[in-house]
Amino acid sequence: MDTYIVRIYRRDAQDPERMVGRVENAESGEQRTFRDAGELLRCIGGTEGPAVSAGRSGRRAAKSG
Repeated sequence: MDTYIVRIYRRDAQDPERMVGRVENAESGEQRTFRDAGELLRCIGGTEGPAVSAGRSGRRAAKSG
């Protein structure tokens, strides 16, 4: 099971599907950005998201149990 950190930076109260944020794989540190709920689900589901960046070096990975 993968563990993710999801940061939602903006959400539209009139349109809850519209948001922007970043998903980080807690183990690998790989990060992807998303612009709506569909992209968020694709990022977590393993399908390529719109942008990928290297994780932070030295970050300790969270363990899922």
